[in-house]
Amino acid sequence: MSVTNIGGEGSGARIPVERSTEPTQPGVDSSSQRIEQPVLSIIKASQASRSARLEKLGPLLAKKISAFEQSLFELGGLALEYATLRSELYVIEIQLSSDEDDSGSSEDAPKVSEEQVSFLERKVDESQGAMTTFIEKLISSNEGLHLDKEIFSDYWRLYSTGKSERTLSLAFTKEQMMNRCVNKMIYLASTKQVVEENKAFIFTNFFKGDTTQLSQSNIDILLDLEGSETHHLGKAPVKVSFFSGAALLFSIFLKPRDASIDRKVIDLFKDINELPKEQKSIDVDLPTYQIVNLTSRGQSISIWEFVEGKKLEGIDASHAIGNLPLSSEREILHNQLLRLETICNYINISDLTMDNLIFQNLGKENPRIIPIDLESIQPGKDTGLYSKEPSYPPLTVSEINLLKTFKESVGDTPYRFVPIPTSHFLGSLSSFSSFVKVAASVLSSIEKSNFQINVSKERLEWLVLEDFINNDVPYLTEYRSKIYYGSCTIDENMIAVRQ
Repeated sequence: MSVTNIGGEGSGARIPVERSTEPTQPGVDSSSQRIEQPVLSIIKASQASRSARLEKLGPLLAKKISAFEQSLFELGGLALEYATLRSELYVIEIQLSSDEDDSGSSEDAPKVSEEQVSFLERKVDESQGAMTTFIEKLISSNEGLHLDKEIFSDYWRLYSTGKSERTLSLAFTKEQMMNRCVNKMIYLASTKQVVEENKAFIFTNFFKGDTTQLSQSNIDILLDLEGSETHHLGKAPVKVSFFSGAALLFSIFLKPRDASIDRKVIDLFKDINELPKEQKSIDVDLPTYQIVNLTSRGQSISIWEFVEGKKLEGIDASHAIGNLPLSSEREILHNQLLRLETICNYINISDLTMDNLIFQNLGKENPRIIPIDLESIQPGKDTGLYSKEPSYPPLTVSEINLLKTFKESVGDTPYRFVPIPTSHFLGSLSSFSSFVKVAASVLSSIEKSNFQINVSKERLEWLVLEDFINNDVPYLTEYRSKIYYGSCTIDENMIAVRQ
């Protein structure tokens, strides 16, 4: 048995994984077996790891989760029936279309009738109804598991998987579903404890009201996971809201990682804003807010000032702003965007996707665009704010001096390395076989960034698969010219060195 390391924010967890050493059997597709064997092994290892984690939730919740797992086996049977019927209907519809188009076909060839199609359509509808009812009952009877309809989407997509792969796909989907639920419950419970233990600190640093009339023991806390992207066993940013009775006092964001690099960027923005007007290339302020790093229960976390606003749809920020109805608002935000792009491009900040941007005061006097993740620095990568590179206004000497000082200072600060777009990771999570292609893309990206690979292809495939079985996006860190899969505090996580 070998031991592999799981990546992610603050990752140090290790899962034992039994790797098959059996040779490829005659007549078996070696490429298929190369995927099937590690997937079966990771499912087995994941089940053992989850059983150990379940102990943290207590016997009542563990029993409820065990019952939920049995329900997923039944759901798998319904999904398999639905997929089979959908596939049969697709084939028979193609055949019917072919019969209609091919007037010269043999009279002895079997014909497909409209009645056969109608019969299968009714069976598909009945199967779909049975699945829908079953899922709705699962959600309503398992409120504590934080379920929603979206989480079951992979069961509906089973019909698009090849018939020979559906059993393995169902096993992977079931295991991934179980991990998502268990990881989320453990993480939220742990986060609640962290917030309770640091409540006084959070109030001191982020609450702008009068605390003299408040009793800490009467403060209620509400947690909401933000975004669809998780790392290292379901960890993600959490919106934490504090209530006194029914009254909302304030909210903050808690992120399960150190935010030293983000703080340095915000401090840079503040320094640029404070330059005299004549020393700025554009008199447009960059967004700033408060971030505090904290160590709690041996884990690095960060507390962020809550940024009120909304996220917009679009391929990038420039596109989203261009679709806003008010021309005056578009002009203000385009100026802010160009200022942000100019500075971030110079210091190589990337991954400023729509998920990482908040638009504030839309339709009001002072609209703002605010990045809420500034952890990724990658030379040669676009910021993500524009699809087509804009014309950059020339920077002043004072601005360049501040930017150069910043670039010199980040060498001793870990920051996120994003080898491929996060959307590509997210789009691959539902396919049990995608880990091979994703690992290859990650290796290619690292090499193109002028790093020497220090890990085997098979090793990286395992690391990606370990993340995928937990529905996690792989998290890579660059620190002192080295790339780590997960935390840079663990030497075994190092996978590449800059050439």
